[in-house]
Amino acid sequence: MDVIQMGTQLLMQKVGMPGNADQVSRALKQLLSGKDGRIDMAGLIERMTNGDGTVQKAISSMLSGSGAGGLNAGQILGLFGNEKVMTFAAQLGVNEKVAVDGLSTVLPQLISGSGGVSSLLESAGGLGGLLGSAKKLF
Repeated sequence: MDVIQMGTQLLMQKVGMPGNADQVSRALKQLLSGKDGRIDMAGLIERMTNGDGTVQKAISSMLSGSGAGGLNAGQILGLFGNEKVMTFAAQLGVNEKVAVDGLSTVLPQLISGSGGVSSLLESAGGLGGLLGSAKKLF
């Protein structure tokens, strides 16, 4: 299962995002995509490792599999920016708070490898890309 499929399932089942799976999938793909249109988990992890100490601690926990870490609303907005989060929320037909709460719950699970290490490695540009981002944590 790829990152988008897993994120879609988590958002719909665990968080209860409205809409159909295709709609949620499109919104999540747009949110997580880089400039080239591909899912950019490595870029997201890179931004997180450059964040404040609490974000770095959370990403370290997520990558090590020792826990889901936790991201608050401010950290989610800092990672994606208000405009992208507002667009994501509008695509799902929810308010910004609901979207941020959903992302706070789902994003750590996506990064922690609950979708399989191979999915995370592939989306992060292979082992080299993921290790390059993780080195900043240590």
